Amino acid sequence: MQRLTRCSVLLGLLAGIWACSGDPTNNSGKPTLIVADPTELTVAVGASKGVVVSVVDEDGQSLAATFDATQGAGITVTRDNTFLPTQTVPPVDIGHQARFVVTGGTAGATTFTVTAAGLSRDVTVTVTP
Repeated sequence: MQRLTRCSVLLGLLAGIWACSGDPTNNSGKPTLIVADPTELTVAVGASKGVVVSVVDEDGQSLAATFDATQGAGITVTRDNTFLPTQTVPPVDIGHQARFVVTGGTAGATTFTVTAAGLSRDVTVTVTP
């Protein structure tokens, strides 16, 4: 009987070790989406507002990336190089987020495109008089 108990404990221990090895999520960290906050923006002519962007993987974890933006007609889009990410849960490392400042120039609707890690995201901007 002792032999059966010892073998059962040994098999249970080996099964536990085997189950805890490897990456249970099998996450490769592949960029899947650019998240923009906000995705739609209303700004007055001459006023400015910020848009925070980040790249996330298939599990929603933020990834470090180099962000660029192309501006649409009637707006000016510049990267805010003084921006540092705020404390979030979980904390976001520097390089995982960027902020672009959108300044209204001409009344109307337009978009600008953010690109990073081979992905792109359009942000809709309405400029009011």
